[in-house]
Amino acid sequence: MTGIVIAWHTPDEKYTALANNLRSQLDVYDQEYKIYTIEKATPDESWTDVITRTKTNLWRRAMKEYPHKPLLFLDVDCHINGLVGPLFDTMQSCDMGISFHSKDRGSKLRNFFMSTRVFLINPTQGAREFMEKWEEVSKGNPYGDEESSIKVLFATQDFDAIIKKIPNRYAGWEVSRAPADFIITHDSAHKEDGPRKKRIEQSVRALYRTIWPKVVLQ
Repeated sequence: MTGIVIAWHTPDEKYTALANNLRSQLDVYDQEYKIYTIEKATPDESWTDVITRTKTNLWRRAMKEYPHKPLLFLDVDCHINGLVGPLFDTMQSCDMGISFHSKDRGSKLRNFFMSTRVFLINPTQGAREFMEKWEEVSKGNPYGDEESSIKVLFATQDFDAIIKKIPNRYAGWEVSRAPADFIITHDSAHKEDGPRKKRIEQSVRALYRTIWPKVVLQ
């Protein structure tokens, strides 16, 4: 089964360059894709709000344009190191695929989390209903974080979607720890020092990703 890779970026120089790099990598493997340019809703819309708004509703736009195709959503700072097509074949039996990650701390495995860095939607009713629920939960998230919203959705709501774990080699592991044969990897656009305001936003987003599910589930 053939599918479409979906990504997006804001029109600033940094993210446009990342989008162009992703396009060139996908072209090498003849992978069909659509990369959207997303403008801020208002001049003062925060980076966090742009991410949450886009990740939880771009699926509607993409599914309307490609109603019968599996869609693989990637962050624009992902890297393509091989053929993506086999992933679509692997995930045919589910409604959605979600990637999982962890951070190593010494000899213990901690901070296991679901990630929206890479996720897949098949053209099914189950996938649509799950995405609608995710979008709705995100609207009620006072901290505007799509990944904490998906945790709350799993814990508090029932759904019929069949969800599979995206295989690790396609899950967007960081390039610093991904084995050489991994197909989709991730090299964070935020790893370098940036403006102080942006770094603060990143820290707050990471903190709320942990806190909000705990508050809701008490």
